[in-house]
Amino acid sequence: MSKMNRTNSSVFYLKAAIASLAMLLVGCGQKGVLFLPPQEAEIRFYSIDSNNQQRELLLVPGAIRPGCHNLPLTRSVYRVAQVGFESCQVFAEKECASGSEYKMRWAAASEDSDKLGPTTRITPGAKWLFSNLNKAKVKSWACQNSQD
Repeated sequence: MSKMNRTNSSVFYLKAAIASLAMLLVGCGQKGVLFLPPQEAEIRFYSIDSNNQQRELLLVPGAIRPGCHNLPLTRSVYRVAQVGFESCQVFAEKECASGSEYKMRWAAASEDSDKLGPTTRITPGAKWLFSNLNKAKVKSWACQNSQD
């Protein structure tokens, strides 16, 4: 076998191996070890500092579980984001006291009917601001899923 034929054969086998590996990885990505499960439900709270820099509040126990949860400390919150829950509410009082719900607004143009006006029930998204406040003192929140 000539040197040219061996080189062409090696290139062919290398390309075939790469294509096979790519198909294997794509197949595994559909089901199996490389499959990424849906993002877990979570609510996040953000503060804003004097330089208008946003920071996610850490140590928010219960942020991934539905139900009513109290913040360990009253926190000044600028923005709220939630993913994976059907809806969430943010409260000015502990124990998700009825009547203390904050009204929130979506901070961008949207065609989603849930994001057209001020609401106390926030749907998934990261652009929820307080309706009439730059920031608010949050003491508790409640999130629900459709099966709750």
